[in-house]
Amino acid sequence: MGHVIIEGLDKTGKSTLARFLSEKTGMPIKKFSAPSAYQDPSVEYIEFVVTAQSCIVDRMHLSEMAYGPVMREKTTVEENIQRVIEGLLAKRGSVGIYCEANAAVLRERFIVDKEEFLSPDQITSVQHNFEEALKTSKMEWIRYTVGDDMEKIYDRIR
Repeated sequence: MGHVIIEGLDKTGKSTLARFLSEKTGMPIKKFSAPSAYQDPSVEYIEFVVTAQSCIVDRMHLSEMAYGPVMREKTTVEENIQRVIEGLLAKRGSVGIYCEANAAVLRERFIVDKEEFLSPDQITSVQHNFEEALKTSKMEWIRYTVGDDMEKIYDRIR
């Protein structure tokens, strides 16, 4: 099995799902941090996909494509780079999982966790950007909605 790439907006269960899948598969977790306004993470993503042992990845290229335009007014991962990254992921037999939640659940989670880095309008923009990135993606993405049975996700990736 290749990498398991888990993407989605904050508060949609990515890290929880990553820990669950890591426990089930024995694969380590890799978490990419948000790039600075001056950093292009594309080379790091490509090197990782090519050289790293198979692992569960908590955020990668789609997150940059979704958050970059909202947080820094642009993304550093353009569609041509997306195609390169996803082509390499496909060669390794990687799987993508997109985590999502309805608007009410997201609002509640942001309030409970006292998260203030995204306004409601920004949350909507990031969600829209994820959906646009998924449309241009060459990978098949399994959709996981907060509250779904994680065992079913595990069954689909093994």
